[in-house]
Amino acid sequence: MTIDKDNIETDQAIFRDLINKSNDAIFVDEPQTGRFIFVNDKACTSLGYERQELLKMGVMDIETTFPDNFSWQNHVNELRQRGSIMLEGIHKRKNGTTFPVEGNISFVVLNTKEYIVAALRDITQRKKAEESLRQSQAVYYNLFNNSEIAMFRTRLDGSEVLNANEKFLELVGQTRDEIIGSPSTILWVDPNRREEMVRILKANGRVVDFEFQMLDKKRGVRDCLTSLNLYPEEGILDGSIVDITERKRAEEELREKEGKYRVLFESANDGIFIQDEIGFTDCNQKAADMYGLSKEDIMGRSPSEFAPERQPDGRLSSEAAGEKIRTALSGVPQVFDWQAVRADGSLFDVEVTLSRLELGGKMCLQAIVRDISERKLLEQEILRSQKLEAIGKLAGGVAHDFNNLLQGVFGYISMAKLTHDQKEKSLAMLEQAEEALHMSVNLTSQLLTFSKGGKPVKKRMKLQPVIENSARFALSGSGVDYRIELDNGLWAVEADEGQISQVIQNIVINADQAMPEGGSLVIAAKNVVGADKNHPKIPHGNYVEISVQDTGIGIPGQHLQKIFDPYFTTKERGSGLGLATSYSIMRNHGGFIDVMSESGKGTTFFIYLPAVEAEEEINETTTASSAVRKGKILVMDDEERIRNVARELIMALGHEVDLAEHGETAIEKYHAAMKLGKPFEIVILDLTVRGGMGGKATIELLRVIDPGVKAIVSSGYSDDTVVADYEKYGFKARLTKPYKLDGLRDTLNALLSS
Repeated sequence: MTIDKDNIETDQAIFRDLINKSNDAIFVDEPQTGRFIFVNDKACTSLGYERQELLKMGVMDIETTFPDNFSWQNHVNELRQRGSIMLEGIHKRKNGTTFPVEGNISFVVLNTKEYIVAALRDITQRKKAEESLRQSQAVYYNLFNNSEIAMFRTRLDGSEVLNANEKFLELVGQTRDEIIGSPSTILWVDPNRREEMVRILKANGRVVDFEFQMLDKKRGVRDCLTSLNLYPEEGILDGSIVDITERKRAEEELREKEGKYRVLFESANDGIFIQDEIGFTDCNQKAADMYGLSKEDIMGRSPSEFAPERQPDGRLSSEAAGEKIRTALSGVPQVFDWQAVRADGSLFDVEVTLSRLELGGKMCLQAIVRDISERKLLEQEILRSQKLEAIGKLAGGVAHDFNNLLQGVFGYISMAKLTHDQKEKSLAMLEQAEEALHMSVNLTSQLLTFSKGGKPVKKRMKLQPVIENSARFALSGSGVDYRIELDNGLWAVEADEGQISQVIQNIVINADQAMPEGGSLVIAAKNVVGADKNHPKIPHGNYVEISVQDTGIGIPGQHLQKIFDPYFTTKERGSGLGLATSYSIMRNHGGFIDVMSESGKGTTFFIYLPAVEAEEEINETTTASSAVRKGKILVMDDEERIRNVARELIMALGHEVDLAEHGETAIEKYHAAMKLGKPFEIVILDLTVRGGMGGKATIELLRVIDPGVKAIVSSGYSDDTVVADYEKYGFKARLTKPYKLDGLRDTLNALLSS
């Protein structure tokens, strides 16, 4: 037979071309040495070598599975026996990197010559996919098995549990061996519920939060929610179960508590409101009745709608309520008195307890409101009885002091009568009687200041001269060392100079008496701001603080709360009115008085006066002229004795005088004198007239008759606003009873010379 060499060569060329274009790397190795006899193009490109380089190499140069000739020969022997095998290996590229391969290795004998032929494929991407799948499966397994939610897979007909995680095993109280393969139907307490679940599942393909009861082998019946997905082709269910037994028990307990709370809420004797950021969201019937409204009328409205514009302390209700609400919302409960308004507009007092609470995950406020109108009335009654008790004590002290003073008056007058033929001695007795009367006037002044405050006649003033003069006067003849420390730029105040001087003198005299063996006294004044951390007792604002600090015996703790009570004293010769009067004076100035003391170590009194912006002082002066003309004076007073005394005093000063019992007569006489062309130049009007027209009404009518009338208001009540602000009412001057001859002369002369 003739062999066609051309055909053979053609076939070989075609075969070689097919092998070179193969997507698999093809190697032909020599079994004894492992050297490459043939490699295709894919083998070269996958390893990064040229063909001539690879043909000088062997299997052990690229395959990490065969590190030495021994392992290679074992592989060859296995191939001889089996003919071919599938193998995975690791190839190493020229650049040193490696990659996984898989392929068929065959042992081939041609013309008695042995070859090993390997067709290998790069499986890097497959390995990555397998690793990714493995990781996904691991993640799924971890999620499935470690989930806090019970998860499972069963057959739709309930014949078999196919898989379950640890939480499911814990929920049913069984081991994996017990549950896997067992029917799932035995876990349902009510088979009808399972049938209902299957119907929904077949209709919708899924079930969400289906509630049922499941049997726990260890704990009995459990309330559960299950969610399921159906795979109808396989007839398989994937699902999860949540045990809600404890939640349902808690919900039931909460319902019971809410029921009990609602009973307490509605039966409470106090009004209870629930409020959010918008307004009231709930209230009990007591609250509605308290305000004279229905519950519906209260819902959605804000607290400020149930209060007057301002509270009794003068603060805006909206401002005060906002402050209390913000503090309560910060977690600090608030208890405070409040003035509320009913639907009919009437005001009543309540006590409010405001606290924060959470309802339905939302922060709210609960206000417990108690009507304290009766309590306030009771407090007022107690205060009234305490005042009566104080008044009784006060009356006893006043009677004692007045009797002593009157004894002096009567005694000295009697002595003057007995010595009438001894002019100098008789005059001395009358001067002593007059001095006793002046002391009684001072006593009435102090009593008036204590009882009603003795309304201060205020003017803008600087405190330095008042402090210095008062201290110097109070300590005249004293052996106490004292110094005065006044800050620069001390604010001005608006005050009654005489009353403030009285306060300072009272306190300085007390300090002096507290140091019978001598000591030191420091009187200081400085500017302070109220309502700060250093002065928490003082209302907000600017104040001048006057302090009087002594090194005396101090005040025992049990007496500190009583030192401002009238007639309370620990001194043998004390009146007990000094500090009580000082307290009233400071109160009527809008100020404050406080004390710090330690027995045996000394006492410090603090006086706080509201400061005002500095202005030029206007000093009220009445200057007596050295040569004043005589005038015509009309005196109106309802007391005959006062009229007669006034007439004698005015006539003694050289003036013409006429008298009127009440305002009507004064107007008639004043009008008649004008018609005759002999008008009165000055009118002295008593402010208070029993059963007739007083000074205030009289001056109004006189100013109609004569807009230029010069009138003096006269009264024994220094606390009356007409006396304090006399110019406002049309008067030109004032005389406080009892007035001295010098005071009367200076006032008349000042008006006649003006």
